Parts: sequence; structure tokens; C-alpha cells
Amino acid sequence: MPTRTDRISGYTVATQNPSRLGATLHLAEPDAAKSESNRFGKLDQRHWKSRLLIRRYVRDGEVIQDTNFYVRVQYQGHRHLFDTGEADKASACRAAAIIYKSILANGWDQAISDNAEILGKARKIPKVESSGTVGALIRTYEGISTTQESSRLSYSRAIRKIYADINNVPKGRKHDSRRGGHKTWIELVDSLALSSVTPDKAIDWKQAMLRAAGNDAQRRRVIVTVNSLIRNAKSLFSRRLLPHIKERMPLPEILPFEGVPLDTAPSTRYRSRINAQDVLKAAREELLEDHPECYLIVCLALQCGLRRAEIDNLLWRSVDLIRRVVHVESNEYYRLKSEDSQGEVDIGKSFYGELKEFKKRATGEFVIESDTPASVHRSSGAYRCQEHLEFVTGWLRGVGVNVDRPLHELRKEVGSVIAQEHGIFAASRFLRHSDIRITSNYYVDKKQTIVPSFG
Repeated sequence: MPTRTDRISGYTVATQNPSRLGATLHLAEPDAAKSESNRFGKLDQRHWKSRLLIRRYVRDGEVIQDTNFYVRVQYQGHRHLFDTGEADKASACRAAAIIYKSILANGWDQAISDNAEILGKARKIPKVESSGTVGALIRTYEGISTTQESSRLSYSRAIRKIYADINNVPKGRKHDSRRGGHKTWIELVDSLALSSVTPDKAIDWKQAMLRAAGNDAQRRRVIVTVNSLIRNAKSLFSRRLLPHIKERMPLPEILPFEGVPLDTAPSTRYRSRINAQDVLKAAREELLEDHPECYLIVCLALQCGLRRAEIDNLLWRSVDLIRRVVHVESNEYYRLKSEDSQGEVDIGKSFYGELKEFKKRATGEFVIESDTPASVHRSSGAYRCQEHLEFVTGWLRGVGVNVDRPLHELRKEVGSVIAQEHGIFAASRFLRHSDIRITSNYYVDKKQTIVPSFG
């Protein structure tokens, strides 16, 4: 059968007659990458990098490419094509290695059955939208995206905010979720046509937001907010997913935020305004007896540098009191911000003794106990220990940590202390940043006096 060669995303794609339903495209890596992946065994995810497949099928005479990667696995004379359930290549390689391990451990029948069951439960079949509205875009993106739920929620909030402002959608009871006001507002915004916002209108909206700012401090905050809203809204038109979105719904010829520039962000470098020792002393005196969970939250933020969501979802099985470390890792209730966020944090001597006492009294699997039940999928943005976190926020402001995000200020403060005592690289590892520039630009303050020595 004749073949033809296309170029897709820099890879050579060899395919048979594309008019055949379910014809398979093989994304062939360059020769160097092929020989590189051959160095690894099948249990290593790197082995599968050059062996991923993409399938295409025909709908109404049009050739459509599947969003997920497939992999053909051969073992003991049998061969089967598996759907990895992943649109991201790195994730698909990990899935392929897991599938192969399942075959070795459980046999062909069980591996095939498990793969079908997982896909049946987790995979969403994207709906073909007939109208080009804000709601249709959000639904389509959610159907094919593999990003975290929290990120998708940020993207949808941003685009709704911008479209509502530009189209003068009345806020009404936007924040009234109890009586249905919020739902009504979302329905109004989701019904807006994507074409109702153009790049020119988006730029005018941005300038109006900046002009409304009063003093320089307010303008700096508005620039950060506007940049974040535009950046998040643009993410719904991701270059990687845009071809698949176009297959499922109509889009304007010129995308709403195409060419809309971001303003130069003001410096957000951390400036220390607190004394960590004083905060810890006050917490021990005022919180340890009457509000033990709140005391523990302060310690995990200030002594271990944990983020709010990491504290909220920390399990006792991740606290190794023998090695005296906290394992910051994803679990069944929470997915880390990124792979770089995973790591170990050492527990200080004094905090170690307190943690041992807390664990003796623990009645559940979470380090921070709460009456609110854990939820595997939270879309509201609320935390399991929301009540404790709100109390800590108010308490911190009362002891002088009077900023927008007092709990996160403790993370920045401990980063500065680590940098002063052990250097910027140690601080970056402690805070689990992917890039040392993040530590330098946003988290670390100069805490030592530096003057020239002229005698």
C-alpha cells in the first residue's frame, strides 16, 4: 500500500492511506533519539519515547487526529495496541512503562482489561460544540487538556472576568452562590460570543484598568493582576491544543488575545518585615495550647517552608520521624504544583519533638486535623482546613505580618534565613524551586549588612 510522509511538530510521520478509518500515524524520532531510547529496557519510560503512535480517523469525510498517544506492546509472541490516555508525550511514556509492568505482573488479559477500565472511567470524550462561545471554549478545553484542575479553573475565571468587563455584563449577585446568583452570572458570560472580544478591545480594557489605578503602589498591583488575567486567558488557546480545539468548535479568525502585550511587571522581590524568632515565640505562647492545629500550620510554613495546599494535604505517612524529614509529595488527595515541588525537608530539633507529640495524639491520616471531610476532586478552591487557615491569617496580621498573604510570607522569610545561613543554592533546594532565579527574584531578601571595607 502506498505511503506518504508529512511533517508534524518536527517529527517525520509515516502513514498509510489516511482515508482508512483508524489509520495509525507513527511519530518517528530522529535516528539519534531512536538509538538513544534503545539503550533503555522496556521498564524504563525512556525506552518508549520513540515508540509512541498517534491514530487518525475519518469523520464526515474529514481526517481527524486523535489527541492521545498510543503504544504497541509486544511480549512473548503477543502484540496489542494500548491507548495511554495521555496527550502529553512525557506522561504517555510513563503510562507505557506502567502498562508493560502490568503485563509482566498480571498477564495480557488483566493488563488489557485494566487499561480499558481506566480509560472508561477517566477519559472524557470531547463534545463537538456548534457555537463559538466562551462556555463552549471552556468545555472543549477541559475535555482535551491534561493540566491540573486548579490551573483550568484559573484559566476559566480569567477569561470570564475579561469578557464580562468588556461586554459590560452586570455583576449583580456574582458572588452570591447560595441563591444562584453566581451560577446565573456564569451562564450570562458563557453565552457571550468569542468574537465579542478582539485584540483591540482587550488592549483598551487593559489600559482602562491601569488608568483606574490611583497611586504608584496601586498601579503596580494592577499590572500584576492584568498580566496574570491575560496570561491565564491566553492559555485556553494553547498552541499545542489549538488544532484540536478548532476541530471541535468554531473560533474567530483572529483570536481574542492575539498579539496583546503584557506590561513590564514591577519588582516583586521579597522585603523582610518580620522577625521569624518573634513569630515562633508568639505562636508557641498564644496558639500551642488553645489552637494546636493553627500552631502546627505556622510551624510547617515557617520552619519547613511548605505552601498552603501542601500543609492542607500533608499526611502523617509523609512525615518520617526516624530520618527527621517531611516528604513533600503528591497523594490521593492532592497533586503537587509541579514535579520540581517534590522533595524532602529536614525537621529541626525543637520542631521534631513537638511533631512526635502531635503524632501521638493524631486521630486521622492528616497532619492538620479538620472536621471538613477530604475531597479527592475539589473545584471550589476551598481548603479542607479552611477554618484553621483563616484563623492563622488573622492571627499573623495581629502579630505584625500585615501583608496580602501572611502565611506565604512565612515561606519567603524562611527562604531568606536559609539563604543567609547556607547560601542561595541551599535556599532554592529548601524551597523546592525549579529555577534558582525564582528564589533570587521573589523569595530572598538581603538580611546582612554589606558595606565596603575602607579601614
